[in-house]
Amino acid sequence: MNPQKLITKLTRAVLILTVMVFALLFTLLYHIYFSDTVEQEHPPVCGVIIELPYDLESKEDYRMAANFIQHDFSPQNGERLTKENCIVCHKLSDHQLVGPPLYNLINTLPKQENWLLYYLSNSDSLFNAGDTHAIALREAYPNSEWNHTLGSLNPTELVDIAGFVAMVH
Repeated sequence: MNPQKLITKLTRAVLILTVMVFALLFTLLYHIYFSDTVEQEHPPVCGVIIELPYDLESKEDYRMAANFIQHDFSPQNGERLTKENCIVCHKLSDHQLVGPPLYNLINTLPKQENWLLYYLSNSDSLFNAGDTHAIALREAYPNSEWNHTLGSLNPTELVDIAGFVAMVH
C-alpha cells in the first residue's frame, strides 16, 4: 500500500475519533451542568433517571412554600419564569454557578415576611439599607453581578418565582 494513502487514512481515522470524543465529552458535561433543568417527562439519559429537586404537584411542598412567601402562587408559571430569568446564574441543584444555588434556599433565608420577594424585586435597596443577609450574600458571591431588579416582571410573576424557588428542596 502507498504510504501517502496510509497516512491519509490514519489522519481521517484520528480526526473522526477526535470528533467523537469531543461530542461525548460535550454531552457528558451538558448533562452534569444542566441536568436539573430537564423536564420530568423526558426519558432517562444513558439509563440514568434524573431526579428533579422539586415536585410541582406536591400539595405539601406548595403549602410550605406559600406559607414561607405568605402568598398563593402558580408553581408552573414560577418554574417557567425561573428558567427564563434565573437559571443563567443559579442552579436548581446544590451546585453553584455565579450566584447561590436555589436548592434548599429557603432554609438559608431570613424568615421575615416577604424578604425573598423584596430581594428579588430590588436587592440593591436591601444592601444599601444595611440588611445583614443581603450584605452576607454579596460577600459570599463577590463575582456575581447583583441584578435582582427584575423590573420587567410584575408582582404576580415575582410571587410565582419566589414560590417556585421555595419549593426547590
